[in-house]
Amino acid sequence: MVRSLRVSLCLFAAGCATAGGQAEEAQPPSPWELGAHERLLKFDRDGSERIEAGEIDAVPCRLWQDLDRELLHAERVGLVVRYGLKPGMLFGGTAIGLAESSRQRISTRLDLCLGTQTPTAGATLAAQIFALRATPSSPQWDEAVAEILREFDSDRSGSIDRYLEVFDIPCEVFVALEEAIQATTNAPFAAIYGFGPGFEWVGGVLGFDPAVREETRRALDGCLIAE
Repeated sequence: MVRSLRVSLCLFAAGCATAGGQAEEAQPPSPWELGAHERLLKFDRDGSERIEAGEIDAVPCRLWQDLDRELLHAERVGLVVRYGLKPGMLFGGTAIGLAESSRQRISTRLDLCLGTQTPTAGATLAAQIFALRATPSSPQWDEAVAEILREFDSDRSGSIDRYLEVFDIPCEVFVALEEAIQATTNAPFAAIYGFGPGFEWVGGVLGFDPAVREETRRALDGCLIAE
């Protein structure tokens, strides 16, 4: 399987910034990312170790399609969402040798080759969660997730504290949280953060108010069953 959840955004670079602004050493690429990088570098005409704007169109649609299909099979998410290849998404294409400066050209090319459409808001936020470099359930990860979820604090109260705010959270986001935590802890998200009965409440670190504990558990369960 491709690296289970986290996308390394700074591969082939010295490091990158964490949510707290401190530099973090680059994570090693997954075997799949190394292979994808090698396949794409066949079209690197200037030896930059990056596929840049003038080289994007030389990559055949068949290769883009193969890479997309492999990711979908392994992780149920394609190239565009996994590596943030649409404008406005958190870019992770450096992990497979794509230059961020070429994002618009990559997006146009993938529209042609894959017939891709703009990802839903839920898919975009899920991709941001998958792209976090901090270890799931660590304080750094909690802080970054709370920042992502702040979008659903519609009354700007400082927390997700109303029924309607919980149910505005797309299922893709709940599924991403569940998969990230399961991959790291082998325990359900609801257990780790105390959304289930009998567990210590920890959901506040992600920006949830205990007043919506049960509503959040029901929303999470509904999304995981549907998924």
